Amino acid sequence: MENIYNLSPLPLLAWLQSFDTPQVCLSVDVGHAHLMTQRGGSAPQVWLNQASALLGHVHLCDNDCTSDQHLTPGEGTIHWPEVLRSLQHVPAEAWLAAEVKPATLPSARGWIGSLS
Repeated sequence: MENIYNLSPLPLLAWLQSFDTPQVCLSVDVGHAHLMTQRGGSAPQVWLNQASALLGHVHLCDNDCTSDQHLTPGEGTIHWPEVLRSLQHVPAEAWLAAEVKPATLPSARGWIGSLS
C-alpha cells in the first residue's frame, strides 16, 4: 500500500498490520508525503520513522509542494538531511527506488552516488 493523499501513516499501518503477513507492506513515497504537508500531513521522515518493520518500499523523488513532479532529490523543497537520517533505520529488505523522469536519471544517479 502506497501513501498518496494520506495525512498520517497511522491508519495505513493499522490496516497493514491487520493482514498479519510480511507480504503486505507499506510503500512510502516521500514526494507524496511532502505534498501532503501542505494540508497538515506528516513529513516524509515521520512516515519513514513510523513505518519501521512494515516498510517494504520507498520512492525517492522531490517536488516543490505544488504537484507530484518527480524531481531528482535536491531539486525541490524536501528537507533531505532529515529524510536521509530516517532512511538509515529502514529495514535492510526495503527497496529504494528513484522515482524520477527518464531524462533526469543521470542526475538522480549522481545524487545517489554522492551519498556514499
